Order: sequence, then structure tokens, then C-alpha cells
Amino acid sequence: MTEREREVQAMVADSAAVIERAAGDLALAEEPSGLLAALEDGASDD
Repeated sequence: MTEREREVQAMVADSAAVIERAAGDLALAEEPSGLLAALEDGASDD
């Protein structure tokens, strides 16, 4: 694999990570009750 191919592969991976984070943020914005339930479940594990 050439240096340029590695650079392109890294850029694609970075872009995919940004898209995944954005999708997660949108999911939380659309379903805040699910987030609250998850936080409450996590808090009760103490």
C-alpha cells in the first residue's frame, strides 16, 4: 500500500468516526427519555 493510499484510508476512517458520533448525538436528541432511563439504570448500580 502506498503512502497516499494510507492517507486516504485514514481520512475515510476519520470521516466514518465523525459520522458515527453525529449519529449518536442525533439519537440522543431524538430519544432523550431513553438516555434518562439509561442514566437512571446506571446510577442504581452503586
